[in-house]
Order: sequence, then C-alpha cells, then structure tokens
Amino acid sequence: RRPHGMLLWRRAVRATLRSSVLLRAYSQAAIITMSSSAAESSQQVPPSAAPAQEPAGPAASEGQPAADPSQKRKRSDGYTSTRSDKAKAYKIDQAFREVFGPLGLEEVANKEKIGKTKTRNHVNPLASKFQTPISPPSWAEIYKDVSRPLWIDIGCAQGRFGIQMAGHPKWKSHNHLGLEIRAPHVERANAWAKGKGLDNLHYIACNANTSLKVILSTYP
Repeated sequence: RRPHGMLLWRRAVRATLRSSVLLRAYSQAAIITMSSSAAESSQQVPPSAAPAQEPAGPAASEGQPAADPSQKRKRSDGYTSTRSDKAKAYKIDQAFREVFGPLGLEEVANKEKIGKTKTRNHVNPLASKFQTPISPPSWAEIYKDVSRPLWIDIGCAQGRFGIQMAGHPKWKSHNHLGLEIRAPHVERANAWAKGKGLDNLHYIACNANTSLKVILSTYP
C-alpha cells in the first residue's frame, strides 16, 4: 500500500502533464487560426467590390428634426441629470432656500462684495501639496474666546452648516471650525463669517488626514 503523500504527489504530476498537453494543443490551434486569417486578409479586394460610403456632414441629416439639448445630458443607462428635470430641480432649489435662506448670505455677499466660487467637485487628497501638515493656527487671533469648546466640521464644503451652528442659540457658546480641502470655498466662507460678525467661527483650507492632529494638539 502506497503512502497517502506519494499518491497525492503522483496525482499532481499527472494533472500538470495533462495541463501541459492541453495548453500545447490550444497554442497550435491558435497559430493555425492566425495564419489562415492573415492569408485571407492579404488578398486584395477589387475597387468595384468595396461598399460605397454614405456622405457625411449636414447632407446626411437632412429631413431629420433638430436634437433636443436636454437629451445630451442623458446617459446610455437612462440616467437624467437633475438640472434637465425642471420639476425636480425646482424642488431641490426650494428646499435649499428653506434651509439656508434664513442665513441671509446673499445680502452679506452683496454688502461685502463677495463673489461666487467655481471649484472642482473633487480634489485628490493624495497630491503632494496636501501631504504636508499645516502650521499650527494662531488661535488667539482666530477666536475671541479660546476657552470655549471647539466643534470641528470635517469636509465642510461651502461652510453653510458651520454658519448655522455658530449662530444657533444652543451652540453659539462654542467655537466652530470648518476644514475644507478646496481653498476657494474656505475664502468665501470666512468672508461670510466676517460679514455676519461671527467671532466664534473660522475655516481652514487643509487636508484633514494630515493636519487634524496638529489642530487638535494645539488648541488650548
């Protein structure tokens, strides 16, 4: 009676040899197929046998209705952007005004001449410029009272939520800090906070992954 290990080894050798034979057969078949395809493609086709190409340009689309611009926003899977659906866009804009309208940011922007921001929706946090931690903030220059507890909003985007929190009766006794990787949003949010007279709110442009430790360790 052969040992169990010897049987397993012999079976493994047989399976390997069988796989090698099959692989060699497949390779030979592939070579034969490629050779026959190359021989067929080398034969020249007479010019008269070539199919006539349809004319391109405006003449090919004569008699067809003009494309709807909203159809350009539709993807192949049937998805339609929010802006192309006027009813849905109106509901979103109305909800946005109900939530953030009471902040009066439009009035502040007009008074302080704060323009709109135009930034990319996504920023690569792994870029080399975002791998260096920021310098420790000068907290005494940022907040009027540094003895207050600090609330941090990581990824605060345009900063509207921080303005709500800093002015809310329940949370205005705290200091609020917004962290955002897109600097244009931070600049405008700080201008909003200054225009509204919020001395307990500030925003910093940074990568929270690399700078959060500095912020937490240096706050009084």
